[in-house]
Amino acid sequence: MPNFPIIDTHLHVWDQTKLRYSAFAGSPLFNHPYHVEDYRRDCGKLDIEAMVFLECYADFWEGGGQYIDEIKFVESEARRDPRIKGIVPMAPLEWGNKVEPMLRQMQNDHPTVKGIRRIVEFDNDPRALTLSDSFIEGVNLLAKFGWHFEITAQYHQMDIVREFVMRIPDVPLILTTAANPASRKVPSRSIVTTLPFWPNARTSGSNCRTCRLRRISPHGPKPNCSRSLQQLWRRSARTAQSLPATTRSCCRRPP
Repeated sequence: MPNFPIIDTHLHVWDQTKLRYSAFAGSPLFNHPYHVEDYRRDCGKLDIEAMVFLECYADFWEGGGQYIDEIKFVESEARRDPRIKGIVPMAPLEWGNKVEPMLRQMQNDHPTVKGIRRIVEFDNDPRALTLSDSFIEGVNLLAKFGWHFEITAQYHQMDIVREFVMRIPDVPLILTTAANPASRKVPSRSIVTTLPFWPNARTSGSNCRTCRLRRISPHGPKPNCSRSLQQLWRRSARTAQSLPATTRSCCRRPP
């Protein structure tokens, strides 16, 4: 149990009675609402000082989506738990410069928005999306707003991420959940540690020593979990703890 306050930089809450989440359909674990009250219960005695909400892949479609609706939902959660200090929603950055009015609306009407995230691993063609001219244009647009971009990819998509990073010179970038337990794999240390040498890139996710090891389990592997999951947790923890400090700076408290 940590003996210091935690800033949870990867909070998820959702409610299928408010928004549509087709990705969760049929899942006994995900296909029902999770609210801040559930989060408080599950955290137990952990000292959570603040939280940052990350988008939950609410349904979107050609020409539209629930982008603003999800922000409003999280704002309603924050009224019941003011520790939610930031929101990182999804936005259709593949629209290129045409997404700017939506981003402007987010900034003007929803000041807790701090950046944009996209789970590219779920796309039908992650490479085509991530490296398309329009998506690159949309991501670079975030510099106007002083926002960062979080890209979520699997271990076998790191080559896409490396090409992407080189085309985003001025927007702070965070690679999230690079060692996602669902993948049963951990990215090689050589891949993860190349990103911090690009000046605006940071890694996070399960390979971030300070803020995200709790995404696998806050206390280490559970005694009753499978041997393969226990091995995964330990391998992810070793990867995280071996990374240089620059790799972990995304979660440091600002001066």
